[in-house]
Formats: sequence, structure tokens, C-alpha cells
Amino acid sequence: MFFWSIALSVITLILIFAALGIILGISLPIFFWGAPYLPTPKRTIKKAVELAGIKEGSRVADIGAGDGRFLIEAAGAGASGVGYEINPWLVLLANFNIKRVGVGDKVSVKWRSFWKADLSEYDVVFVYGITNIMNKLAKKLDAELKPGAIVIAHAFPLPSWKEQNKENPLYLYKKP
Repeated sequence: MFFWSIALSVITLILIFAALGIILGISLPIFFWGAPYLPTPKRTIKKAVELAGIKEGSRVADIGAGDGRFLIEAAGAGASGVGYEINPWLVLLANFNIKRVGVGDKVSVKWRSFWKADLSEYDVVFVYGITNIMNKLAKKLDAELKPGAIVIAHAFPLPSWKEQNKENPLYLYKKP
């Protein structure tokens, strides 16, 4: 009987620590870095590329690039660019996807925080952020983007910027 009560206690502790690990694994990245990985639907990506007017020669940045799907679609329209992603597994997946479809000469994803990236060279910036980063991001974009640059925000608007167009769930902004 004693053995079974010890075994049950150990199993209970393992389950508690596993649950804590899952909770922390999800919540810590949100707390420290701003957003969990939520893939943008492919139809929304297509709409974003069209809405931004991405064409041959466009330079694009994807903030929180995830699996690389925005960059792949933008490269298909003729753009080149870089995605920034802090999750190393997503960086590997994104670059694998990019090479798999044959656009590795046009786009790539870097394992780097976009907060440390210089965004001044880009014509279009795509972001699927969450509310708690959008104010700070708006300031960064305002300071770094060149006049006429386009920002496409998925689901969460840039509070201090005036939207030029909105096609749910996308917000289009143009830096004056």
C-alpha cells in the first residue's frame, strides 16, 4: 500500500510540473517578447500582399515571421526581404518552407528580435502583433520607416497611426 501512495504522489507531482511547464512555455514568451505564434490564414496573406501593392522590386519585412508564409507570398509577387523571428524552431521551419518552394534567393528569416532590427530599408512591413506591443511598435516604425512605406497590421491596429484602408482583419498604413 505504501508503494502505491508514493507512486501516486510522484505521478501527481509529474503532472503538476508538466502543466506548469506548458503554462510557462506559453505565457513567458508573451510576457517577455509580445506575441505567441498564431499563423495568419493563407487567404489573409494573399489579401495583405495585394492590399500593400507588393510587386517586383519591393523590399518587405515580416515582424514575427512565424513559418514564413507572408515572405513566401511576397516573394511570389516579386519582392525580396527578411523576416524576424525569436523562436529558433520557427526560424528553421520558415527557412525550410522558403527553400522548399524555391524562393530562398529572395527572402529569408533571421533568428533575431525585430526590436533590434533596422527597418529603414523596407517598403512594406507586415505585422501580426498583439495589443501590448502596438504602441511601442508604432514609435519604432515612425522613427525608422522611410516616407511612403506601407505597414500592414493583422488584427491589431497601430493606435497612433491613421489607417489608409481597412479590409477586415487587415489595417493598411502609409508613413507620411
